[in-house]
Amino acid sequence: MLLVGAGPGGQARAVAAVHAGWRGTVADVAGAAVRAMRDAYGIRPSDVLAAIGPAIGPCCYPVGGEVIAAWRMTAGSDADEDSVAG
Repeated sequence: MLLVGAGPGGQARAVAAVHAGWRGTVADVAGAAVRAMRDAYGIRPSDVLAAIGPAIGPCCYPVGGEVIAAWRMTAGSDADEDSVAG
C-alpha cells in the first residue's frame, strides 16, 4: 500500500510504503502509518491518499478460521460475508 500525505495547499509532505499480511492488517499497520504521518508532519488523516496494489486472492491463498475470526473481531459490523469468506 502506498500512502501519500498532503499538507496545506495539497502539497505532498510525506510518503509511506506500507506492507502487511493478514496479521499486520488486523493489527492496523496502515492506521499506524497514517498516525505517524500525522504526528511527525501534521498531516490530517483525511488528506492522506492510499493506493492498494495487487494482492493474493482467495483462489491462491486460502486462510483458516483463525484468520477469519481475527478479521471479524477487527472489522466488527463492517465485516460482510464477501470480505471474510473462507
